[in-house]
Amino acid sequence: MEQKVKFVLERLFEALSVRNSSEFCEMYKIKPNTLSTWKKRGTIPYDLILTISQNANISLDYIFGLNPKKEVQRLPSGLDDQETELLNSYRKLSIKKKEIYLFRIKADAIEAEEGV
Repeated sequence: MEQKVKFVLERLFEALSVRNSSEFCEMYKIKPNTLSTWKKRGTIPYDLILTISQNANISLDYIFGLNPKKEVQRLPSGLDDQETELLNSYRKLSIKKKEIYLFRIKADAIEAEEGV
């Protein structure tokens, strides 16, 4: 379990451009000994991770290592929940499916503009 916490923290540090634990602690008002306890116990408050993910616009898939790409996938700002869900679902599709759905969305948008 300690390795998982270490992995998650490494991902957070990378995504946030944080160089070390003390910088992370300062950024999120966490006492250094609290962070040390998390590492020793192999636990981390996931509500904090969720808050960081939402505030810094970092994919949870990236933080937990579910995204095979090394770069952080950031969502465009200003999306509502439905748009975010649509974008996240779209990213999981094959290239061929993406092309099909993109074509369909464009066709629907044209129809909407024309009042069809």
